[in-house]
Amino acid sequence: MTQKPIQKITSFLVLFFAFSPLTLAQIFKGEVTDPVTGETLSDAAGGTAAIGSTLASTGVAGTGDIGDLVLKYVNFSLPYLTLAAFVGFVYAGFLYVTAYGNDDQIQKSKKILIYAVLGLILVILSFSIVQLFTQDLVEGIN
Repeated sequence: MTQKPIQKITSFLVLFFAFSPLTLAQIFKGEVTDPVTGETLSDAAGGTAAIGSTLASTGVAGTGDIGDLVLKYVNFSLPYLTLAAFVGFVYAGFLYVTAYGNDDQIQKSKKILIYAVLGLILVILSFSIVQLFTQDLVEGIN
């Protein structure tokens, strides 16, 4: 049984956001104390503190600036997306080489190659856009 591409993308997005570090705030319920001052924090501040302390060792967070957080999150995920594009290139090449004149398999490999190229272009554009917004605009706001 094969899934359609939209179902695969939807499944990936649901799993990605379900296990995303940003949903860890829902886990931390109850009283959270500030490690520096020792005072009890509100729910919002406690959730933010819990996420910050959890993510501080991962390299994804550890800064107070939202631009840096977005930049670190994008820099964390872009290598995996680039790897997915590379796997698409390899798979399309494998299908093309093993087609043995089968037009359906050749067309399938060409379609996968086109999607891998478009994905790689999207990764490069997203990196460039995030760099532009986080560096230039955040500096202008500050």
